[in-house]
Parts: sequence; C-alpha cells; structure tokens
Amino acid sequence: MEPPLFNRFLPCLLTALFLAATANADVRTFTDKKGTQIEAELLEVLPDQKSMKIRRADGAEFTTVIVNLSLDDQQYIKDWMVSQPMKTDFRLEVDITRKSKGEKSSKRGSYTLDTAAYNYEVTIENSSRDTLPSPKVFFAILRSEELRFIESSSDGELTYDYMSKAVSDNTAVTIGEMPFQDLAYLKGQSFSTDSVEIDQMVYGNDIYREDELLGMMIRVETSGGDLVGEYYSDGAKPAFAGLSWDEIQSLPKTFLEVEKTRDDDEPDEDMEDRSRIEISLSKGEESERYNVGQRTIEFSARLDPETSADEGVLFSFGNEKLGATLYLQDGKVIGFKTDKRGEGSVEAKVPLGEFTTGLRLLDSGIELVVNDEVVDSHEHPGTYLLPLKAALRCGHASDLNPVGNYEAPFSIQGGLREAKVVLGEITAEE
Repeated sequence: MEPPLFNRFLPCLLTALFLAATANADVRTFTDKKGTQIEAELLEVLPDQKSMKIRRADGAEFTTVIVNLSLDDQQYIKDWMVSQPMKTDFRLEVDITRKSKGEKSSKRGSYTLDTAAYNYEVTIENSSRDTLPSPKVFFAILRSEELRFIESSSDGELTYDYMSKAVSDNTAVTIGEMPFQDLAYLKGQSFSTDSVEIDQMVYGNDIYREDELLGMMIRVETSGGDLVGEYYSDGAKPAFAGLSWDEIQSLPKTFLEVEKTRDDDEPDEDMEDRSRIEISLSKGEESERYNVGQRTIEFSARLDPETSADEGVLFSFGNEKLGATLYLQDGKVIGFKTDKRGEGSVEAKVPLGEFTTGLRLLDSGIELVVNDEVVDSHEHPGTYLLPLKAALRCGHASDLNPVGNYEAPFSIQGGLREAKVVLGEITAEE
C-alpha cells in the first residue's frame, strides 16, 4: 500500500524549507591552510575564541579550530564577532567592602582637625556559565565634601579649606577604571581602590564641620561598551539615585581647591595686607595664595599668538564654583567670573597680530579690555563679598574643576608677556 501523497512529499517539503531558510544566511567558502574548502555559515565563536561552530548547506553542524583557517578567514571571523550583539545578561556576584586605612589628628587652638582614610576592596565573580570576555570595570566613590586639610611642607602644621554652609550641593566624586581579564564561570577577580580622606573639624566637644563618605558604585560593561550591571556598596544606592553614568562622571573631583567663603561664625584668621598688591606673573606660573575677596582684581598681559587659531588660558584662579578666567577660544578672547550670586562673561574678537588684553573684576561689574580699550562689559558684580584665598595662574588652568568652558590645563601656546595682576585695596570691614 502506497503512503499518502502528503507523506511522500513531506521530506521534499522540509528540505525545500531548509534550503529557503539558509538561502538568506551568510554562507562563506572557508579555506584551511591545506587548501581544503567548505561552504558553510558561521554560527558561533566559542567562549575561548579559539574554535567556531559552522553549519554546512546540508544542515550538518560541527566545530573547527580557527587558527587552522586562512588569514582572510580569520579576519572575517574577527569582523563577524564585532558585528554580533554581545550577550549582556551575565550574573555577577559583586562584593564591596569599605576598609579603614588609619587616622591622624592635629590641634589648632580650640579646634581639633581629624582625618580618616578609607578605601574599598572589591571582588567580582561570574556566576554565569558563559565567559565574560575582558569586561570594562569602572568605579565611582561619592563623598559630601565640607573640609580639606593641608599639611605645611615646612613645619607639618595642618591648615584647612572649607565649603561655605550656603553651598548645598557639595557632592564630589572619585572615578576609576580597573583592567580585568576574561571572567570564566565561577571565577573572580579583585582590586582595591586608593584611599579617600574624610575630614572632621571639632570645636570643644561639638562637630563643627565634617565630610561624609556616601558610598561606592561599580559599573561593569562588556568589552564593546554594553552595560552588564551596576552594583553598590551598603547604603550607597540612594546617593546615586537619579544620576546617569555621564552625570556621575561630570561631578566635581573636589570642591576645595581654594579656600571657600567664610561664615560669620568662623574664627578670624590673619589675612594678607589690606593695601593694594601688584603681582607679576610668567607664562606657566602659579603664584602663592592671595586673598582675592573684598577687592577689585585687574589682570593684563601682552599676547603674540602663534597662529590666528591659537587657544588657551591667559589667567585663571579658583574653580567652577568660585573663580574667574580669561582665555582665547574659537577666535575670541573671553572673560568669565562665577560665584554664588551667578555668572558673568564678556567676549570680543581676537585682533590680528600682537595685542594687549585684560580682565577687570570691579564692584560695578566685569570689563574686558583689548588694546587699552574696554570692548565689552557685564553688570554681574566682579568682586567677591567675603574673603577668598586663591592661587593665581598664568597661561594655564587648574587640573581640578576649571573655571571656564574648557578642559584643563588648556595652556596657551603663543607668546604671553608682561602679565600682571593688581589686587585693589580691601575696603570692606572685617
């Protein structure tokens, strides 16, 4: 008895369907080093990246060693791997432990200055059965920064900078990336971060100001940059809530590069001479710290750019919260000043050839001077209301939170001469 017509044609139908499905597949003629050829579709490169699985036109699948193929085929396989979406649903066990690295203390009058150092020890283990090849491992440590203690190189005495109580958002970050090799199943790797210092000022038995260590986040990406997961130390997740990775990276590395605005309840300290001060600067120089608060500030210099496209900082002090800068960018000379009252900027086109320029921070506002003429001004107050100590830089910016719209050090390349800063007489009452 003959089988039903459908049953007789079923094998042919399945074969036709298979051939139709593979017709659109990326079939390649692979050649080994002996010259033997085979037409097949590349299905998978195994986790060890030494072998691959292929499928011939007849549907047979088997594994072959990649290094036995021609160099052209090996390059094809590398390109194919790059084009494939990488698996990201790995299961990782991440242990983050905070460790104390010691403390130090110093007395200053009625105040005690305490500094505690901490670091983090991290272990990442892969509990997936698939190998995670060469992951990118980043970390971010958040801290709320109120203080920074500075040890004198001459006598070892501790002095301090501090954040104004009027500044509410004083979160700073330490960012890092750790090199990792392939993470195989149930295999782990560990690393330790550098120490982070947390400072505290105690007056009598009361804490006057103190930093706070908010916690750590670990971000793991595939070698191609796809996110595998983000992991947090105990209690740290709320501190990172609502922040994207780009926003975390853009947080200030530290706020306390210069001494911050005083509060009325802060003990008095001797400041520099209240009279007019004139300071000559050389290109690339960073001066000692001066009190630039409660006085006018006038910077001037002669500039001979190397080219019409020369860019860089002429003068700067402070940081993105409290500071000022004069710089060349996009064919303009730009002055910028910022404080808790806001921001003010002035700009003008860079003249051809050698020219003089300057920035004036006055009670009435900000002025930009080119070739001894005021070419732009802004009504934003140019002076600082309260004492503010800062180093003055000539020809470059601070590496920490630069003031202007540029990346430090943004050094000027052309000739910068006759640079001078004039700090006006302090007229405010102490």
